[in-house]
Order: sequence, then structure tokens, then C-alpha cells
Amino acid sequence: MPRLLPYLLPCRARLPPSVWGFVALPLRNFPPPYLTKLALDEYIPAGDAGGIATIAAVYLAALVGAFGLEYLQTWTMQMTGQRIMFDLRMQVFSHLQRLDLRFYDRNPVGRLMTRVTTDVDVLNELFTSGVVTMFGDVFTLAGIMANTLLVPVIPDILEEFDQPDAAAGLLVAAAPAPAIILAPVLGVLSDRFGRRTLLTPCLAVFGFVGVLSQFAPRFGW
Repeated sequence: MPRLLPYLLPCRARLPPSVWGFVALPLRNFPPPYLTKLALDEYIPAGDAGGIATIAAVYLAALVGAFGLEYLQTWTMQMTGQRIMFDLRMQVFSHLQRLDLRFYDRNPVGRLMTRVTTDVDVLNELFTSGVVTMFGDVFTLAGIMANTLLVPVIPDILEEFDQPDAAAGLLVAAAPAPAIILAPVLGVLSDRFGRRTLLTPCLAVFGFVGVLSQFAPRFGW
């Protein structure tokens, strides 16, 4: 992977817009259940047509915003992948032009064509779909953790440790932070040393920290 980074550097100006597409994942996946909950618990029992219309408008705006961000991300990543693929193929073709004729006697033409076409397409898939899928899964996992595990117990945590409401934002931000930061690093390590070798100590640390947190005497411990 480090050998491919020089091909990505000329396209670094296109990378920030592609990151915006990751914002589309929570916009698309998480507001609908919450908006449905608000409609069923508050506005529909009260017969508040204005509130229901507001919920519908917010829901529609979330869908439109998610579509726009995903479109921008897909277009940017595809353009970046095509530019990288062009540079790779030009470099491989130039290298083949400089080789001695005896090289072509020892290597079948089909194998060389595969290197220039199919293998470069695989790298293009890595830069476009692979990177997007990896970061998308990380953000989705972080959102699921925040909504299903942490959010329901935030009021109890704040009451138990006598903390202000502002601390709720810190809790929500701190919960997915380790996953967002460590996921790329752990992915590289798991590819090098094996998933089982890496998952065993990670699960042990997770269990130890979970048990240790039960004995926390205060919020900032």
C-alpha cells in the first residue's frame, strides 16, 4: 500500500470532497428510526399535523442531502481511480517498452496483458470501492454503537456521576473515537499477523476495560 501512495498524491485535491460522502451514511441510516419514533410517540397521538409535516420535511431533507453527498463521493472517487489507473498503465507500458526483446521470449503475451489491464483494474477497485467500504463500515459501526449502546443510558450515567448535560456530547464523541482511530491500524496489522492473532488480545483488553469501568468512582476516572 505505501508504494501506491505516490500515485494518490497528485489527486489529493479531490480527496476532501470524497470524505463528505461519509457524512451521508449517518444522514441516511440513523435519522429515519429517530424521526419515526418522534412521530409515533409525540405527534401522531397528539394529532399534531404540523409536527408530522415537519418530521416528513426533515426526513426528506435528510434523504436528499444523503443522495447529494453520496453522488459527490462516487463521482470523485471514480475520477480519482481513473486518474490513478491511467498513471499506472502509462508507467507499466513505458517500462515494457524499455525491456529487452528476450524478456518477451520468456514471458507469454497473455500474462503481460493481464498485468497491464486486469491487475490495474483491481487496484482501481481498491482505491474506489475498497477505501469507501472500509471507512463507511467504520462510521456505520460507530453510529450503531452510539445509538444502541450509549444513547439510552446517557441520562443514567449523567445522574449517577452528577454531571451537566454538556457532558453527554463528550460521551457520544468518545464512544466511537477508538473505533475510528484504530480501525485502519488494526486492519493493516490483521492482514500481516492474522485476524485470530489480533482479535484475541483486543477482546481481552475490551473485556478488561469493561470490567474495570464498573469500579470507576467518578466520571473523569
